[in-house]
Amino acid sequence: MSSVLSVSLSGMNAAARRLEASAANVANVETVGALPTGGAASTVYRARTVVQTEVAGGGVSASVVETSPGWVPRAAPGSPFADASGLVAAPDVDLATEAVTQISARLAYAASAKTAKVADEMTKTALDALA
Repeated sequence: MSSVLSVSLSGMNAAARRLEASAANVANVETVGALPTGGAASTVYRARTVVQTEVAGGGVSASVVETSPGWVPRAAPGSPFADASGLVAAPDVDLATEAVTQISARLAYAASAKTAKVADEMTKTALDALA
């Protein structure tokens, strides 16, 4: 596979992972759990983000990681998870940030797909010229 196609495909993969992580964050924005006590970890959904690292030879590697602490206290006195103060642990998700993340991931995916298409067309043209 040509290096241009490899770089394009890794970009598409990274953009897809960013979109998947953001969609999971939005889907779980209202998922709450008990506040952690005594140093124990919360069982509430933790927001996810994608870390992209450069790959030798071109392209990127994308890894989904949970943010830390990933949750914030929220008032919800009627929740079965609420403590004596009426607080629960809620995912630390900002919907405006997630909207921007989803738009930028969509645009990055489209740009990488277009690059792959152009590289494929150039390869076909070069092969036709040699034939």
